[in-house]
Amino acid sequence: MNIDKHIATLLMEFDCVIIPGFGGFVGNYQSASVHPTMHLFQPPSKHLVFNRNLKSNDGLLANELVNEGIGSYHEALQTIDSYVKDAERILQDGKKLVIEKVGSLYFDIEKNLQFEADTTVNYLLDSYGLTNVQSFPIRRETIYSGRELRKDHPLIEAIPITRNNFRKHIWKAAVLVPLIGLGMWLSMNTQVFDKVHVSMDSLNPFKTSTEQIFQANPEPKTNADIPAESKKESTDVPANTVESTIPTAIKPENVQPATMGKYFIIGGCFKVMDNANRMVDDLKSKGFNALICGQNEIGLNRVAYGVYATSEEAASALADIQKQNPNAWIFALNN
Repeated sequence: MNIDKHIATLLMEFDCVIIPGFGGFVGNYQSASVHPTMHLFQPPSKHLVFNRNLKSNDGLLANELVNEGIGSYHEALQTIDSYVKDAERILQDGKKLVIEKVGSLYFDIEKNLQFEADTTVNYLLDSYGLTNVQSFPIRRETIYSGRELRKDHPLIEAIPITRNNFRKHIWKAAVLVPLIGLGMWLSMNTQVFDKVHVSMDSLNPFKTSTEQIFQANPEPKTNADIPAESKKESTDVPANTVESTIPTAIKPENVQPATMGKYFIIGGCFKVMDNANRMVDDLKSKGFNALICGQNEIGLNRVAYGVYATSEEAASALADIQKQNPNAWIFALNN
């Protein structure tokens, strides 16, 4: 069976595809770019890298082979094992292992495994149908300078262009405008000079003229000075009826912080929500940030060990989790 085709198919949907016992292919988002010399516009894509340390079986490739009718899950693992042995033999012979529509693997001079991704295939579903666009530079006709025009046409003379430098006159406006405004205000407020004592505050056009008069020793009012109606109104209100209107601070309870990330390590899927919550509580007691991350296409609730921001972090955590749960696998949200 051609396993290369299934690897390429899984890379279209998932960001991490592991070949058990051999390594894993990880896809990272790469934004659109422009080639500086070739003038080539490239759409957003998924850049593939190969990680030799991702050897644990996540069940993704084996389930794909079972769905294609290869047989049981055990037979699918045997087929993958045979594929890995052939790949290792090709690399040990010093040849280049070519995975169709994915890339090629080979050992360099220092016996380090190198991977060259196939750039002809774009594995990003959001860029489906987008191709590279090449824009050639625009060639314009030669524009003659003024000296050559005067040489060919002596009747044409250069017209001098005068430029007004307004910056030289800004300081004049900064001085004249306040003086003009002050003169207009003084012409409309001639009563300022009628006073005997003229202070600097009186010349400020922006100062308000309101004044407050305070009495040094105010005489206390007796009960005789208070009107009868006011006394009646004051006696109708009890002194102990005034309550504070300052609201007390409300402390939020059971508020969970927002989770940032799109990669989940799935530990199980349950149809009954109580069973899913029971597994979440069990994982939390073991120190995991477990949660329920939606339902799959058949309505089963996914229970995740945690959420991770990048595929590398999820793949690294998966290797440790599969020591306890070999059936754990990575699920990525499609943005």
